[in-house]
Amino acid sequence: MELPDDLLVRVKTRAARDGISVKILFIEALEQKLSDAPVKPRLDPPVIRTGGPVIRDLTPEQRDEAFFGSSFN
Repeated sequence: MELPDDLLVRVKTRAARDGISVKILFIEALEQKLSDAPVKPRLDPPVIRTGGPVIRDLTPEQRDEAFFGSSFN
């Protein structure tokens, strides 16, 4: 299959932005085009930023305190 260069650039850009492979992008696009029901678009998971430390960098004890407060222990 040959694609125009400008279209291929757009495809690669969109796949990178969505965090998926070009193959998955093509599969989803074809499934949507060929199906009767529209395919729901992928949504990025929500990111909660508080200005504090990143949750994955906390110890389990620090996570408990961040989520439940110091009275949890």
